[in-house]
Amino acid sequence: MAESRSVTGTRAATAQRVAVRPQWSATTPRTWAPTPPMPAGVIPAQAPLGGLEVERGAPLKSPIKDSPEVRKLGQQYYEYHCLMCHGPDGRGHTQVGGGYVPAPADLTAPRLDDLSDGELYIAMLSGRGHQDKNTGSDVLAKTVPEERRWPIVHYLKTF
Repeated sequence: MAESRSVTGTRAATAQRVAVRPQWSATTPRTWAPTPPMPAGVIPAQAPLGGLEVERGAPLKSPIKDSPEVRKLGQQYYEYHCLMCHGPDGRGHTQVGGGYVPAPADLTAPRLDDLSDGELYIAMLSGRGHQDKNTGSDVLAKTVPEERRWPIVHYLKTF
């Protein structure tokens, strides 16, 4: 299907641009319409996952076993990387978080109970509100070191 950029301002032109949109990468600015949400349980095969290789559709699982020690580490990492926006109780009612649009997610919401560890991991790194406004890149994928990510996921399950 050939890409047409000469026709602008119509729904058909927008639909065509979305349909032939190139694969997103960390270096490609997001200038296209947003991608529809992924179906539950599916991990994008080419998303930046901080060095993890994921087969298409394979569930992402924590490589570390959940334990009180891991959750304690996760709490320390959460306090360093997440607390200023999501708050000590995870509800997102903070002075910093209150200035963001969209507002920080309420990490105590019942809908999060249904997410797998892998889904929480992906949401933490590339979820709504975690993108750089100028580049579209996933900010937390660049700022949260890989060895801290899974302990944070395990800690989030304590909310």
